[in-house]
Amino acid sequence: FDPKTAERRFVIATSDYCELVLLPSLLARLADEAPGVRVEIVPWGLHEVPDLLARGEADVMIGYYSKVPAAHREQHLFTEEFMCLVRKRHPGVRGKLTLKSWVAVPHVVVSQRPGSTSGVDRALAARGLSRKIGVRVSHFLIVPEIVARTDFVAALSRRIAEPAARTHDLRLFPPPIPLGRSTVGMVWHDRLDADPGHRWFRGVIANVARRV
Repeated sequence: FDPKTAERRFVIATSDYCELVLLPSLLARLADEAPGVRVEIVPWGLHEVPDLLARGEADVMIGYYSKVPAAHREQHLFTEEFMCLVRKRHPGVRGKLTLKSWVAVPHVVVSQRPGSTSGVDRALAARGLSRKIGVRVSHFLIVPEIVARTDFVAALSRRIAEPAARTHDLRLFPPPIPLGRSTVGMVWHDRLDADPGHRWFRGVIANVARRV
């Protein structure tokens, strides 16, 4: 496999969050090193490994997941932490974001499944608390726009929250309770593990991820 002369398509199953964080740098790298290599994105927002890999419909999955199915491989790419976003002059949030004010106002939640819970909900439940769900949306990148125009709050990955706070003139707070850090990883099927082109592509993704 010679990336400078190869003509090949790679399919990535991932969320809009990972697209924002990784795709611009990945495409710039490919344009320089492998002009004949194309990338296609299959939307995948669930925190689990999709069947697309086993069926050969995607080359890699990038995102959050709790376990790796049999006959699959993984590589950790980077860790992420939550930050909280609210609009400036929010009537319920003054100088700081307290736990009381955080659970009192409605939240924007990103969810692919109705009624599903997240690490935020589990952390609150451990304290006997719950949050108000103002709206559930299917993609991360709409969240800052909603927060900027409403009194909703949101807990987002830092790599989205920080640029969104600057772009939309929002206030950024650390969560009022510890939420821990999450790992973004890459998963692929065993049958592609030794493929020279696939190995090269995974290496490029890993190298780009180290720089985010």
